[in-house]
Amino acid sequence: MRYTKKLFSITLCAAFLLMSFTCKANASALDESINAIEEETTNNYSIDPNNFTVDDLNKYTEEVITRNSSGGNTRFRAYDDCVVVDLWADGISDYAEIAKTNAEYKQVWDQTVEGMRDMSEALYEQYSKFDMEVFVYVLNEKNTDNVLIMCQDGVAIYDCVNGDPETNDVIDMTRYRFR
Repeated sequence: MRYTKKLFSITLCAAFLLMSFTCKANASALDESINAIEEETTNNYSIDPNNFTVDDLNKYTEEVITRNSSGGNTRFRAYDDCVVVDLWADGISDYAEIAKTNAEYKQVWDQTVEGMRDMSEALYEQYSKFDMEVFVYVLNEKNTDNVLIMCQDGVAIYDCVNGDPETNDVIDMTRYRFR
């Protein structure tokens, strides 16, 4: 039950991310969006926390993430040694650009990065039982080969807004073996 609640909570983060950038709303409207998601979403998913296989976990995770995407784009992929969650939505790359110079947008962006980190951490708690890593990516909707946020096993590895402005690093996903 603990895993069910935690995974439900992280999918709300994903739904928040997708809704916030799809709507291109301001920070106060985003809080209202989160409340609406929480009210509309019910937790109908179940998995026995004491007895599940990696296939059960994969199916459950994919169902929860896909079902709670709030009209955004998601992709879940499972491999022998890792799982990958991709999220993207219309306007997210523009939002990231604005967040680089606007404090209000940056605050929301930073909360989003933390939410994605929390999502990868919660998933890793379960997948590590099967010696698997977890990657959560927020992708540039204009070119889904480029990453805006990258989290691995509960650690935020890359964030395009808070990255090094001099190098203007871009993660090209075509270089990774699981893309």
